[in-house]
Amino acid sequence: MLLVSACAGHPDGHAGGPQGPGPRQVSGPVAPPTALLFTGFDENGDMFVSEAELHAGLNSAWPTFADGEHSTSTLSLDNWLERALGSADTELSPIAFDSNIDSVISRREFDVRFAAVFERLDKDENGELTRAELLFTPARASRQSSSQSGGRAREGRPRGRPQRQ
Repeated sequence: MLLVSACAGHPDGHAGGPQGPGPRQVSGPVAPPTALLFTGFDENGDMFVSEAELHAGLNSAWPTFADGEHSTSTLSLDNWLERALGSADTELSPIAFDSNIDSVISRREFDVRFAAVFERLDKDENGELTRAELLFTPARASRQSSSQSGGRAREGRPRGRPQRQ
């Protein structure tokens, strides 16, 4: 029993790792879920994703989930997005694809939405995505919130109403 409890805790005595429980700060570049999908479209393995490879990838993806040749339900797209992007919590949702708000995603809406994401990521506008273009560095959160700063506001003034004298 002693061995199990020793393995469960951190040497500092904190649970959940050196920083305690809760989310951890990311300190380097990360890739959005769409990058996972787009890198899978790199057919020739040259570490670039061209517009032609994007369209070929979308052409092969569509029949794997679509309810029909020209359209699909938002539910079918939602299920595919979760599998393809690794999470339901991404910037892409079926609502983002449904430009005419009819609860049906046409093949054109599907292609247009992914083309817009590709264009946004293609920072040098050369029609190819490099691995570097697929990465971003998240903004770092402040290490100390104002609630932890001794009850003072940003300018060093006390919070709340001024006291009467």
